[in-house]
Amino acid sequence: MQRGSAYIGALALLIVGCATGYHSTGFTGGYSDTQLGPDIFRVSFRGNAYTEPERVQDFALLHAAELALSHGYTHFGILRDGKP
Repeated sequence: MQRGSAYIGALALLIVGCATGYHSTGFTGGYSDTQLGPDIFRVSFRGNAYTEPERVQDFALLHAAELALSHGYTHFGILRDGKP
């Protein structure tokens, strides 16, 4: 029975390991950003088939926060179609 548990555990780790991690865009997905103005960026995150939508949203927000901090800001806002 231990062998079966080991196989199930290994399979679970393999599946979780396939989800897109937090990194710039690559073969398995990732974040990207485009500067549209002096203080406006378009941030996106693309996950793969194993990445939950909530994780994609969290990673996009994380990258937006990192961009804000790296440009000296303490806050950021989300715009849709150029409107707050």
